[in-house]
Amino acid sequence: MTKATAKTEEEFWAAVDRSGGPGACWPWTRGRHAAGYGALSWRGKQGQLASRVALSIKLGREILSELQANHLCNNPWCCNPAHLYEGTPKQNAQDMAKAETTNTTKLTAALVLEIREAYAVGDVTQEALAERYGVEQVNISSIVRGDSWQHVGGPTRPSKGAPRLLTTADVLAMRVAYAAGVVTQRQLAEKHGVRQATICMILLGDTWSEAGGPIQPKRPRFYATEADVRCMKAMDAAGELRTDIAKKIGRGCTSSYVLRVLGPKPTPTG
Repeated sequence: MTKATAKTEEEFWAAVDRSGGPGACWPWTRGRHAAGYGALSWRGKQGQLASRVALSIKLGREILSELQANHLCNNPWCCNPAHLYEGTPKQNAQDMAKAETTNTTKLTAALVLEIREAYAVGDVTQEALAERYGVEQVNISSIVRGDSWQHVGGPTRPSKGAPRLLTTADVLAMRVAYAAGVVTQRQLAEKHGVRQATICMILLGDTWSEAGGPIQPKRPRFYATEADVRCMKAMDAAGELRTDIAKKIGRGCTSSYVLRVLGPKPTPTG
């Protein structure tokens, strides 16, 4: 995700996905803190929370310093002012506990699967599903986007900028395409909206072992022997490039490993 800088309300809302409608959660699509809260530089102030900015725009004033923008929807990335209110950290903790209890007591994995399948068909709204299953619309929004109940299957519609939930079919297709040499890890990461490190672990079989498909062999870790070091030094003294030295040593040796052994080349003196 790219970092956001906004000086006007128009620039701020341009970084918010409001496609779900006035009652849905509005995800922040740019940079986020580790806890999931949207972050941006707002009118010259670095490290501002997107939800706090959204609420201050609604109120037409700054939020009181001792208070914060609490989420009724329990989604830290949400910037819908209808889901926010000025409150204390204690109130926020109570809201989170209440939302978790509501989901746990009223819904089951089977019901969540029903909700996702019904919404994927496209002939029912989130509001109608909320009424049908006796929960809030914000709970339905979180379910159909895959932000909650992540252990349950079924079709989801990830938010713009939200982490993509992978399926077994996705993982199998990745492995087949990469083994065929028609795509790079970076391209797979961009296509599926995940980090390249995630793709690497999938291709090596470190995760999603049950998905099947061709697994890439792990490169053995290289350890230089005394003879290797002597060869490296001799080739370096002969003026060979570090990359060529690594190739001649072989066995998984890399140019970065050669650099660690030999150190940087001395800077020529005039």
